[in-house]
Amino acid sequence: MTDVEWFKYLREWQPPLINFWTPTAWAVNKINPGDLFYFFLKSPFRRVGGYATYVYSVRFTVADAWRKFFIGNGAASLDSFLERLRSINKGIDPDSLIGCIILKDAIYFSDRGFLKAEELGTTFANGIQKFKYLTGIAHEADIGASLAVKEYLWPNLISHRRKIASGAFRDSLLEIYGRCVITGTDYPLVLKAAHINPDCQEAENPQNGLLLRSDINTLYEANLLTVDQDYRVKLSRILENTSYEDLEGKNVYLPRDAHLYPSREALKKREEKLISLGRR
Repeated sequence: MTDVEWFKYLREWQPPLINFWTPTAWAVNKINPGDLFYFFLKSPFRRVGGYATYVYSVRFTVADAWRKFFIGNGAASLDSFLERLRSINKGIDPDSLIGCIILKDAIYFSDRGFLKAEELGTTFANGIQKFKYLTGIAHEADIGASLAVKEYLWPNLISHRRKIASGAFRDSLLEIYGRCVITGTDYPLVLKAAHINPDCQEAENPQNGLLLRSDINTLYEANLLTVDQDYRVKLSRILENTSYEDLEGKNVYLPRDAHLYPSREALKKREEKLISLGRR
């Protein structure tokens, strides 16, 4: 469910990164980096006004959220941001913690282009207060039935299908590294294989992979954390003032065999995807 004024402000200014905030600590489950996040506008529209790509969920103070996202919070100033929050929760102040759902690559439809929920192959009952999940291949097939939805969504759904590392690829990285290349965690249950460049022809080559602890892998897939060509950790400014900021500049663990080092070319391409924030 999306506030209409928040949506219209962002549609007008279209900042590169937006904060779908909530005045309470909203626990978002079942959403992965790269999934689509639809804006179902509240009354009087009650239609889908657009969508964006889910990046990450975190809690920030109101002041910190403003410093990081500025007008991406859907407001022209910190005062107007606070005013909007206080219309829901009068006790909010600049030091209050709020839930932040970070989104990128937003697409905003014109008023005439708003879609009924049924055009997404679903319904949105009046009793639903916050959100609804849409999953599965059947959902994509339903979307294909609508010409309007095809035009806006179909190419993006194809490109956002999740790329899951094969068991053999992970096994090879476990043998080469045996631990998270950033944190040193060595318990296999929490280690995941990450493709540096999932679209290259040799995607399953161990030089195109990093073994990462599950939370670090989530940040990596969301392009909030990366490894540069000098094999050092580089963070998005979104992670400033979080428990992860101490990782900035850390040297990663490398294989004993230099021939198995991560590809510098792949690392360079991946680094270009790191999400940055503009400065005032």
